[in-house]
Amino acid sequence: MKELFFTCKHCGNIIAMIRDSGVPIQCCGENMEKIIPGTKEASEEKHIPVYKREDDTVIVSVGSVEHPMEPEHYIEWICIESDDGFSYKQLKPNTPPKANFSLHKGDNIKAVYAFCNQHSLWKTK
Repeated sequence: MKELFFTCKHCGNIIAMIRDSGVPIQCCGENMEKIIPGTKEASEEKHIPVYKREDDTVIVSVGSVEHPMEPEHYIEWICIESDDGFSYKQLKPNTPPKANFSLHKGDNIKAVYAFCNQHSLWKTK
């Protein structure tokens, strides 16, 4: 699997790799670290995104058991990867860990990601 997301261990910046030219990505004077989904110890049932498609809408919720959305522990964003590219939605504390995305007919989901501020990145299996 090719890693898509990277983080800076100093300032916390997170970036997504759109095209890999083979040059290391740097921030704060150091190479950024790859974020590998599902490597932090946490309950999968609260972190792995679940999605369903209804016509041209993809409905994503985080966790088969809803993830908490408190200021100290919440899902920061959800990202979908489809045949046509990427789309992401920023979430806020005290709102449901859900997002809707639009796809055109013939576009297919490749992966769905969710980022927890305490337990890092998670991906659909």
